[in-house]
Amino acid sequence: MAMRPRSDADHLPSSHEDVDIAPDHGRCCDRGRGHVMADDLPPAGWYELEGVLRFWDGARWTEAVRPLARTERVVLPRDREPILVRVLLTITLGMLAALCWWGWFTWPTDGDTDYQVWQGVGCALCLLLLAIAAPVVVHPGSAIFAMTIGFTMAVGIDWIPDDETGLSGVGVTMLGFAMAIGSCLAILLADAGWRRAKPLAQAHG
Repeated sequence: MAMRPRSDADHLPSSHEDVDIAPDHGRCCDRGRGHVMADDLPPAGWYELEGVLRFWDGARWTEAVRPLARTERVVLPRDREPILVRVLLTITLGMLAALCWWGWFTWPTDGDTDYQVWQGVGCALCLLLLAIAAPVVVHPGSAIFAMTIGFTMAVGIDWIPDDETGLSGVGVTMLGFAMAIGSCLAILLADAGWRRAKPLAQAHG
């Protein structure tokens, strides 16, 4: 069972001279601190001590030390861009999401008012590609907002002016909610993937 690294303030002897082994009793004596069982001492290994990793040989601390491993912050291209560039990229992302609707659902369909399956598939694939690429250049929260607003506005502009029943507003709202949920899942998963992929690429590079 793995033991929690101890500091030199714990009941660990600092040198062989501080340890007396009593063979007839099967225990060790840490002078000045009382008796402890020999088996209670931690096994040899690297333990955190005073901000570094120090090697414990099973009976005492050695002079061998290592720096603590530090988790480096993953920096994506979006983190290096000035705020104005981020705003422009966010607006561009919203416009691209709107174009996904206009580009696929405004095709002439030979008088048929129903949308075709290929239109829906094409639009969904384009939105998915946008969601995967977006976290690289835009913060996930901004990307979700931009894609949702851009796509919903495009649907509203396309539907509402020609609607005489007033029901198109319900459809726009439903598509907006669906877009928000879908973009949230896709963008957050993509962001996690990009953050995981970059340290691996650096390690293999």
